[in-house]
Amino acid sequence: MVEEELKDKENNNKKKKDNDKKQKVEEHKKTLKTIVISVICTLLFIIVVLLLVLFCLMKCKSDTGNSSNTSTSSEYVEIYDSNKLDNVFKSIVKKHANISFSEDIEVKDVVAVTYSDNYPTNFDLSITVTTNDKVYYYSITHGLYDDSIDGYDNLMTYLLNKDNDLLFIGEGDPSDEAYDLSLIKEDITNEVVVTNKQYSSFVTSISPTSDKHISGYYCEDNKFYVYPKLDYSDADNPFGNNQGIMIDNTSLLYGYYLFLSK
Repeated sequence: MVEEELKDKENNNKKKKDNDKKQKVEEHKKTLKTIVISVICTLLFIIVVLLLVLFCLMKCKSDTGNSSNTSTSSEYVEIYDSNKLDNVFKSIVKKHANISFSEDIEVKDVVAVTYSDNYPTNFDLSITVTTNDKVYYYSITHGLYDDSIDGYDNLMTYLLNKDNDLLFIGEGDPSDEAYDLSLIKEDITNEVVVTNKQYSSFVTSISPTSDKHISGYYCEDNKFYVYPKLDYSDADNPFGNNQGIMIDNTSLLYGYYLFLSK
């Protein structure tokens, strides 16, 4: 009897050990399964996030007129040679810097250009450029067209046909003071202009009297909003109530701003 009880007890212990072993194996399988599922879910989440980021980046570039902007670039046919026009703008400021300040400057970038065309009578033109450490603000109002220049029907074609004689562009007859030309230079401050726009490009400067200015543009809904020279005092609201000068695809400068934003 005792022997049978011992045998039963031994069998029960063996069964318990087997059950414990099976339970541990099952628990291990469940743990492994949970880990695998967690890893797969994490990888899927990372892939989805990366795809969303990629989509947002592509949409952002598409909306802002950058080089990957298929909607704007494909719909707009460039009328002028923007690279040549860029060199014309740089040459204008460079030559007038030589006149105004006796400086032979090396223009780095064109920051902003605006114009008003009253062809064939007169025009207004503003150009902001940078060197390594300076910002130059050029502007002319009531500039007169030169009748000796052929082959133009608006300001851009006039500039492109006059690029060999930019020294006195738009000055007309000085005796009647028909024009008003100025060139102002300021130190670059390298302050970052923070905006909520998807694409923007600005330069900040400070005058000898410590007045701060910004110049540049931002792009929104395939339109450029340009600021030739704006007083800058509030970093949280850099534009104030100034909406900027809008450049859309009807403007002579639209293709040029697509060129600048690439």
